[in-house]
Amino acid sequence: MKPKRYGYFFQILRHIARLFFKRYRFQSPPKVDGPVVLVSHHQNLVGPFTIMLWIPIFVRIWVLGVFSRFKDCYHQYVDWTFTKRFHMPVWLAKVLAAPAAQIIVTGTRSMGAIPVFRGTREIMKTMEESLKTLKAGTPVLIFPDRDYASDSGETGEIYAGFLHLEKMYYRKYHEHVNFVPMFSDKHEHYIRFGEPIRFRDDETFRKGRDRVAKALRASLNELNLEGEEETSSE
Repeated sequence: MKPKRYGYFFQILRHIARLFFKRYRFQSPPKVDGPVVLVSHHQNLVGPFTIMLWIPIFVRIWVLGVFSRFKDCYHQYVDWTFTKRFHMPVWLAKVLAAPAAQIIVTGTRSMGAIPVFRGTREIMKTMEESLKTLKAGTPVLIFPDRDYASDSGETGEIYAGFLHLEKMYYRKYHEHVNFVPMFSDKHEHYIRFGEPIRFRDDETFRKGRDRVAKALRASLNELNLEGEEETSSE
């Protein structure tokens, strides 16, 4: 498992980025006993970027596996991000993809990110590394949005697969995981927390998974509405 601090490369990148972006304040997180999984809303990179830029503690974020390997990352930028999403000509995409991929992959490793390999057997590596991280007392940060490119503050449908961490952790350590909603308000430059949501002893995993997924989504949307109400009242 990675050490409980960010690597020097990520620390340098973060220090430079903080010179150019407005500071985000953090609400005091709820006090919980046991392992913590922070669940947040992507908002087309706003969530991951602002949280990892300003969070005052060490967390390990789930990152798509493509961004942990140079070759995969390079092709992702050439075949999709730069050409399809940003509509760059192929020649320019190829010029920019190599240095961009090198920075992203190095940064991803330096921040201690946990690669996520959806739809492959390697997803077990993701889960096992996450279990070790939680057992060591380090929070895991996850952005489960299906539509990660949406700019909306409202959380839509989410992937519930990450909730298998509860099933695996409880089976191994006989302790429930605390799933804590966390929302980055890009208008107020403020990061809020919801109350921890846990599985119950008297429910099956399937029922608990559906309940917890709905509760997390509802809590994230409530945190978003809190910010909108504060903005409209000013």
